[in-house]
Amino acid sequence: MTQYLYVASGEIYGGEETLQPLRELFPNFYTKEMLANEELKPFLPFSSRLAAIDYIVCDESDVFVTNNNGNMAKILAGRRRYMGHKRTIRPNAKKLSALFMTRDKMDWDTFAKKVKLSQRGLWENRT
Repeated sequence: MTQYLYVASGEIYGGEETLQPLRELFPNFYTKEMLANEELKPFLPFSSRLAAIDYIVCDESDVFVTNNNGNMAKILAGRRRYMGHKRTIRPNAKKLSALFMTRDKMDWDTFAKKVKLSQRGLWENRT
């Protein structure tokens, strides 16, 4: 099964170096700039229009994972819940942060198991 990852974001803190591990896990990694660079030119002066594009793509996605608790994430999660939409995951940032700080001290299988355990309840009660 091929998985595509669309990252709806502005500039990423740490840039490409920060994104490299994610790109390695998801080779089909895309942003709106990668998918439609030329088509975006008329929208570039309007951040709200660029955000609207991200909103539409995220709303139509099979799975929506948010990394923050901002307005867009809350509105999307609410709409997806109301519309009986597909999976929405809101990671437990506090627990995940502690895991990532100790990631180099465990193998991948142990890390993956601990991530799943840290999300227990959040995934089971997902919208």
